[in-house]
Amino acid sequence: MTTHLHRNLILGSAAILTGLAVVIGTTTVQTSQAQQRHSTMDSSTMPTQSVQLNTFAKQYSPANTNANQLTVEDRLEIMDLPQRFNWAVDTRQYDALANLFTTDGLLDHDWGYVQSGEAIVQLIRSHEADEDYVRHHTTNHSISVAEDGTVTMMGYLVATWVGADPASGTSSPHIIAHGVQVFTVEKENGTWKIARLTLDQTAVNSANLPDQAIRSQIASTAEERAKRDGRY
Repeated sequence: MTTHLHRNLILGSAAILTGLAVVIGTTTVQTSQAQQRHSTMDSSTMPTQSVQLNTFAKQYSPANTNANQLTVEDRLEIMDLPQRFNWAVDTRQYDALANLFTTDGLLDHDWGYVQSGEAIVQLIRSHEADEDYVRHHTTNHSISVAEDGTVTMMGYLVATWVGADPASGTSSPHIIAHGVQVFTVEKENGTWKIARLTLDQTAVNSANLPDQAIRSQIASTAEERAKRDGRY
């Protein structure tokens, strides 16, 4: 009986060790795959991103929002603007896109610095080919009201690719870019509209845009773009 007991204990220990080996092996494979996926993202400009974001976001910090000056209805209408903007861009509804901006609305984008709904539409339309199979998502909304009454909302922009992999022809959804959106909003004829939309600190997946020089240029802040373009 003692021999059988020893034999069962040995077999049980072996099974436990085998299970641990499988778990460790699986974890190693998953970690390797995660690192491989991470390596496809552009990191050439990332060391400064957190510092830039902290400095950039201070004025819009949730601790300094004063958003209680707005009604619940106002806040909901303001928070809906980024989603309507993204839907208009993704579905090519350009009349609706232009109508989201005030008469003298301004777009400060990696693609250009333009003013008026018509000019904004022209800029977006000129990059239609870049936006095929791309979906835009705005998250982490934070609304701020400055002492002068200026209402601003910031959020993270995430762009996802939902097209097919050219090599395999199968669906290959993944994140292609992320950045920060800052919406300055105003009421025009009783409706909240975008007075200014700034896209800042955009990081693009190197798998989608191999040219590092272009990626670095896109990753520049709005302030850096203004200096580069002679607007500062």
